[in-house]
Amino acid sequence: MNNEKGLKTWVSLHHLDRENKFVLFGLSAAFLILAGLITFVFISNNRREQIIMKYQAEQVFSNFLLQFGENPAAVENIFRESSLIGIGIYDQYGMLMTNQFTLGEVPASIDITPGSRYNRGDMIYHEEDQSISFVRRAQMSYTIPIIGFAPGILDRDTRIRIPDALFIKMEGQMYRDQYVLSATWFTMTLIMTLLAVVGIWNLYRRNYQYRQRLSEQEQLARLGEAARTLTHEIKNPLSAITLQNAYLRKTLPEAYLGDLRVIEEEIDRLNHLTGRISEFLRNPQGEPMEIPVTSFLRELIGRFDQHISFADQEYPSCRVHIDKERFRSVMENLIKNALESREDKQDPQVSVRIVADSRFVTITIADRGDGIPYGEEKKLFDPFYTTKIHGSGIGLAISQRFIEAAKGTLRIHSRNGGGTIAVVKLPGGIT
Repeated sequence: MNNEKGLKTWVSLHHLDRENKFVLFGLSAAFLILAGLITFVFISNNRREQIIMKYQAEQVFSNFLLQFGENPAAVENIFRESSLIGIGIYDQYGMLMTNQFTLGEVPASIDITPGSRYNRGDMIYHEEDQSISFVRRAQMSYTIPIIGFAPGILDRDTRIRIPDALFIKMEGQMYRDQYVLSATWFTMTLIMTLLAVVGIWNLYRRNYQYRQRLSEQEQLARLGEAARTLTHEIKNPLSAITLQNAYLRKTLPEAYLGDLRVIEEEIDRLNHLTGRISEFLRNPQGEPMEIPVTSFLRELIGRFDQHISFADQEYPSCRVHIDKERFRSVMENLIKNALESREDKQDPQVSVRIVADSRFVTITIADRGDGIPYGEEKKLFDPFYTTKIHGSGIGLAISQRFIEAAKGTLRIHSRNGGGTIAVVKLPGGIT
């Protein structure tokens, strides 16, 4: 089933004409550009919020140091009243320097190796306690006293600089709320952009299909006028030819009967063609009724001399709503086309399959014939288009007209491995 869906999707994309492909490519490119722009804005905004939060954290830390400098004895109270959670100083290896200034909850070590987030200056959000932390790199001077020298001597030589990291951890609820708001905005904007692009594509497709139907209706209207005139003009000479042929059959010797038989066959072919044209032009709906599909097809398939594979046990009670004679005309035409799909007269391996649910019945007629010539898929339903030597090209056009009048669809496409698949989908279902 998944393979069939994939094949149908590929076929639908494969059948898109140049205009559709150009519009689809343009909309896809526009969506990718907009998505990239939205992502850039989101990342930039998130980075901006991080900078603001770091600036606010620096302010809180500076205020803390200022108050601490004014009243060192009240350090615990000052720390408790601020939004700070922890302050710690770490050496160049990321280990906490316990002999230095440390307050609150700080880890014993942090990762400040090149390429780490702390080393890059990123702000990190901790989900477990809804806090944020970052590291400010600094360098502090330490003096190593040397025994035997007076103070101040060799101070410059004995003072070494060790790169340290100042770890600051503070409440992060505000940062989290801002990030969630920004992420929500990003997601909603991206979804709305996608929906807008899909909506534009659907609007374009409906407009395109409307233009196609309008063009087809205009062609059908012109064809109808021409066909009515042509049918009328053909029937009158045919009547005269039929009468003269009957007269000649009575008067000419038997040696000429073979030639007269050829004339009669061509007269019958022209009469059949004019009848099919009239069938195409008249009301396509007919008198719809409930038709038991399985038994109907079993009886119809039994009329053909060639072998046709038909699995008729899976959906014995499904029905469709369509005019009976028109349904028979469609099925006969599709099965006959499948049986005649090989020019070498070999077995085309025709199979008929039914799939039904509560709303629709789908009938598939498949063959292993010569298939559809490349690039000719769109012409299959054009009146008078045919690939057969003795075909009129009106059968598929009539079949499509009858199926669409019954609010169904008729699709024909090439089959994997060679051959053709005709798919008829009609309202109905399992009873």
